Amino acid sequence: MKTFKINAQGIGAAIGLLLVNGIVYLIFHRTPATEEEVNAYIQNSEVVELTNITFYDEENMVRYARQPLRRNNSSLYKDIAKLYSPDSKKNFVLESYGSPYRISVDAELLRRCPKIYLVVNKDDLHNPKLGSKEKPVPVLLWYTRPDSKFNRVPERNYIYSVKEYLTYCRNE
Repeated sequence: MKTFKINAQGIGAAIGLLLVNGIVYLIFHRTPATEEEVNAYIQNSEVVELTNITFYDEENMVRYARQPLRRNNSSLYKDIAKLYSPDSKKNFVLESYGSPYRISVDAELLRRCPKIYLVVNKDDLHNPKLGSKEKPVPVLLWYTRPDSKFNRVPERNYIYSVKEYLTYCRNE
């Protein structure tokens, strides 16, 4: 008859590993925005028409999420272009979120357009904490002609960007 011995060090190591993984999961895990939250954000948006803008910062591949327990794609990235509008006296940031639909922000093309239309959430637009150079108003959809709303950012990319923004980037 074989005897079964319990190794206290092995049990302690397993419990420690489970605790560390659980703590890291609790700290870094984000619950994805629901479809209702995404739709509510989109429904609560308005179009801001700008004719006089100045771009002052553009960055590609800005990290916005870190997922340390995943070996592949442990970080997510977005492209941004910051602009100032003297018309509204606010700073805005055009944000294009990465995978699965990669759309870059073409600031050079937008500079040449006589008007650009920004779709901005009303709560973000009227939030007194947003609009400064340090905390610009986020813009997830923009276009250059009033008759073609999704000519620069396709609708599925806009919905994906709203979900990513609400999940990882929005600070209440």
